[in-house]
Parts: sequence; structure tokens; C-alpha cells
Amino acid sequence: MMNLGQSTYHCSICLVRENPVETLSGTMIAKVIERGRPTPPLPLLAKECRYKGKVFTRRFKSENYMRYNWLSGCELENKLFCWPCFVFSSDPSDTWGYKGFDGLSNFSNSVKTHMNQELHLLNVEKYNCYAPKEKAILVTPDTAGHHLGNRRRFDAAATLVAPPVETMTVEDEDDDDCEIIPHSEVLVELIEGDDPREPDSDASIKM
Repeated sequence: MMNLGQSTYHCSICLVRENPVETLSGTMIAKVIERGRPTPPLPLLAKECRYKGKVFTRRFKSENYMRYNWLSGCELENKLFCWPCFVFSSDPSDTWGYKGFDGLSNFSNSVKTHMNQELHLLNVEKYNCYAPKEKAILVTPDTAGHHLGNRRRFDAAATLVAPPVETMTVEDEDDDDCEIIPHSEVLVELIEGDDPREPDSDASIKM
């Protein structure tokens, strides 16, 4: 039987990576989900970006774990994942559900696109069948309504509904989900200053 001890695996992402859901019983799936999604700070997750001739580094902000209650991360892989999709997906081409996401230059758009995908909605519904009430994942009503005509129905609990989230269709240059740090001779993080994406700016801000 799979050992769910804290010392056996680095985190729940590593646990599921070594024990795919199709190899687990319903009881074991429920225990994995009950452990909760891993939400490490990931200080090394960063991406060098360019905007209007300026070069800056975009870093992941841990506050996003509160903003998106399906978001998880793994320090060993230094990547972000959709926790319900990672548990229930087995497609090697699935970024959020298998490979992991580290493209911070377009984080917000990727998140909003993923939240509206039918596979994500299906996996959230499967997840909610096993999750305790306090760990249930919310679904936006606009996508849930579209999904009702196509989704497989599960006997356990109905999908919960949250306020709608605006869908972005263009590249989100002003992504406010990540911390922006400009480049200089020495990379320095400042608490106050101007946005590096604006003209005549030499400092950074926490967004």
C-alpha cells in the first residue's frame, strides 16, 4: 500500500507523480486530496522579460495561492500546477496538469485560459467528489453553464459556484500576479519605486 507519510515524499506533487491516480483506490485518492495542495513560496521561480526596450525579472508571488484555490507548486520541480488537474490528468502534453507551468511572462492569461477549459472543469468536479467540504474548489458560473451540456455526471456532490472571472484574450503586458524586478548592474529588490515598464523608471514595486 502507498505510504502517505510526510517523510516519504517531498510534497503531494511528488507523491502523485510517483503514484498516478489510476493506480489508487478511491480511499487512497481521498487521502491524497485530504493532505491538501502544496503551496511553497518558490523563490527561484523567475522569468526574464522585455517590455518597451526594458529588461526586468518577473517573480512568482505566493499570494496567488490565496487568489486561485486550485493553484499548487513544487519546490523540487520549481513549477506551478493545477492541483485537481495534476491529480486526475495523465496527458503528458498538459502544462498545468502534468508538465508544470513556469512561463511567468504570461501568467494571468494562462491561468484564465486554463480555468475556462472543459478538462479543468471536469477535473475540478472529480476532485470535489473526493474532497472534504473545506477543500472544495470553486467554478465560475459562465464556464460551468457551458460545461453542463457536455460534462460527465458524477453521483457525488454538485459543483460549487463563485463570482465570474474576466477572460483575457490578448497578451497581459500588465500582469499583476507576479512581482516585477528590473535589471541593473546588480539585481536589487526595492520596496518602493516606479514601475520598470514605464519610461524613465529605475526601480521596482511589489504588485
